[in-house]
Amino acid sequence: MLNKLKYIIFVVFVLSHISCGSSGNGTKKQSVDKFSGTWNWVRTTGGFAGGITTPDSAGKNMQLVFPGDGMVQHIGDMNIIFSGTYQLATDKTIFSSGSIPVIIIGKMTYSYLFPAENILILSENVYDGFTHEYIKAE
Repeated sequence: MLNKLKYIIFVVFVLSHISCGSSGNGTKKQSVDKFSGTWNWVRTTGGFAGGITTPDSAGKNMQLVFPGDGMVQHIGDMNIIFSGTYQLATDKTIFSSGSIPVIIIGKMTYSYLFPAENILILSENVYDGFTHEYIKAE
């Protein structure tokens, strides 16, 4: 079931980038703009056990904050868990044999997907990794 979910997310991801792709620096600027803002954690799926974790089941709320200056903060229950830079790039991942857009936060590489303007999905580029879903704060 988890492999089917990862496959579906990957197919949607690739198709959205093929159909909406463009070249030049404008693409990177648009991607940076899409990340800007505060993103509230909705759920995490996957891992070795293939579980689902939500704010209710974890007993905590988390956010990713992209202030638009190349910085990112991971906040858990109003405490900064991580603060640093992020980088947008293209790279080979476990989801594709070719290069696809990724975001590098700290030492972790994620493939990313915006299935809607206010939804961000980050998938860790490791086997048995987690997929994190966020919704943009108003």
